[in-house]
Amino acid sequence: EQVFNIDREVSGEERCEFLTPVVNRGFVYVKNRVVLGFYIPDFGDGGVSALTEEAGIALLNERSKEDKNIYIPEENEIGLKHLRSIGYTEVKRIHRMILGNSFPRKPQYCYSRIGGFAG
Repeated sequence: EQVFNIDREVSGEERCEFLTPVVNRGFVYVKNRVVLGFYIPDFGDGGVSALTEEAGIALLNERSKEDKNIYIPEENEIGLKHLRSIGYTEVKRIHRMILGNSFPRKPQYCYSRIGGFAG
């Protein structure tokens, strides 16, 4: 439940149906019995979302062990700075597209997108 709430806050979307089948195969960052972030390695691009810098960097470090590109919003300056500090370089930029009106989201808490098919 806490993972779904974090995803909803970060993405601005209701993606429980995508996450439910894979959420138990991921990692969570917990502090004082509260989930502060999650990482789902084998789902899409390996999504990482976290509500704190501490959780985001810890999960991003785990994510960086994979040999896959990391797509991170430019609004997440902390995540970008960390990736550069561990040797990542920007290769290309991609655009986020939506259909209809924009909706509230918090891209600064997205440390690795799930995928183009699901945000």
